[in-house]
Amino acid sequence: MEAEPGRSEVRFEIAGQRKSFTLPKEALPGDTIRILFEGPQGWRCDIIRGSAARSRAKSAGTTVQVLVPGDAVPGHSQVLAPPVSGSGGKAFWVPVPADA
Repeated sequence: MEAEPGRSEVRFEIAGQRKSFTLPKEALPGDTIRILFEGPQGWRCDIIRGSAARSRAKSAGTTVQVLVPGDAVPGHSQVLAPPVSGSGGKAFWVPVPADA
C-alpha cells in the first residue's frame, strides 16, 4: 500500500514521546519530508522536492531527514534518525507507517 497525501498518517517517536501528523496534500513521490521542532511554535513539516532534498545542507535548527530504504516493510520496519535537540543527544527510531 502506498502513502496517500492528505490522508496517510506519519508517525515518529522522539525522546520517548510519540508524534504524528497527516502527510501533506502537496507531497509527491520522491519528495522528502522534513520535520522541524521550533520551540514554542511546536512542530513544522516541510516538503523538499525531489533532487533538492539530496543537495540541501542541514539547517541550523532542529531538523531530521530520514530516507526510508526501498526494502523497508511498512508497519514493521524502523528507520534510525540522528540525534536532535530534545532527544537527549541520542539517535531515535522512526517507524515506517503501516499505510506507507
